[in-house]
Amino acid sequence: MGAREPVVVQGTAVASPYDHHTTQETQQPAAARNSEETGIGEKQETRCRDPIFAILLYANVAAIVAVAGIYGTAAFSTAVDDSKDGYDYTGYVYVVFIIGLVAIILSGVSLPIMMCMPELLIKASLFLMLIL
Repeated sequence: MGAREPVVVQGTAVASPYDHHTTQETQQPAAARNSEETGIGEKQETRCRDPIFAILLYANVAAIVAVAGIYGTAAFSTAVDDSKDGYDYTGYVYVVFIIGLVAIILSGVSLPIMMCMPELLIKASLFLMLIL
């Protein structure tokens, strides 16, 4: 079985995953060879590329802060006052807040730990996905 030429897909030579003896020669298109046309290697200017969506994001955050500021404390006090007629849910509300705070703290602590071992996490997730 002789060495065959690699298959070319969209201008890129792709070697066979089964035949490890083929050599792969990369040929760049003419536009990619000229760095002036593609901007490769040049410092790009810092600017907002989607100003409409940036404005919508800031408007959404401002609306959330406004609604929380206007109705935030009143919503909890009315919920607590309404519970005086029947059941008292204040203990459950405090437990939910405490658990949420603990979850935020654990997420902040575990993120740097997970960033130290990405290969292990990817392999473990793939193995667990296949097993489960």
